Amino acid sequence: MAARTLLSLRTELAQRLGFSSSGSGAVLQADLLNSALRSGQEQLYYEFGDLLTHRVNDTEPGSTVADQILYEFPVDCDPLKPLTISVQRDTGVFIELMVGISVAAHNVLPVLNKRWPSRYDIRNHAVVAGVVKPMIELWPTPDAAYALKLEYNSALGKFDEDADLSTIHPQLILLHGIVTMKAHYQQ
Repeated sequence: MAARTLLSLRTELAQRLGFSSSGSGAVLQADLLNSALRSGQEQLYYEFGDLLTHRVNDTEPGSTVADQILYEFPVDCDPLKPLTISVQRDTGVFIELMVGISVAAHNVLPVLNKRWPSRYDIRNHAVVAGVVKPMIELWPTPDAAYALKLEYNSALGKFDEDADLSTIHPQLILLHGIVTMKAHYQQ
């Protein structure tokens, strides 16, 4: 899927509705067309998002780093949606990590430190100026570089400005917008 900008989808929607012959008349409809495309993306995302936005990412955050427990989520990852994190063993096989690090596990951390990670949790980490950012916490602390693979659903991106890219497949958004606008104009 190649994402498309709001501007390119709005232009095609206007052409499909016959606004291209009205000259600057289509410009007056820009807010209405944007609204139809934006609501189409949102409806598709909330109804079919788990299927349409599923990602397998083995490049972000990349590999573990010895003695590092916190890792950033990929930019497009929604940490509130289902998430699977796997770590590659020496055999080349990825093993899924268990979710949740108990208080007891945190208390024995110095004893079990520096091993192959077996669990993860999502931790709100305070960064500069009090901004809280969700991070991936691994346990026990990795002792070496192990490849990480994340399976997740991407977050719904901004879709308000002309240069904003679609999160859902653009053809689905366009078709949804055409149906909505044809019903609106009783065509």
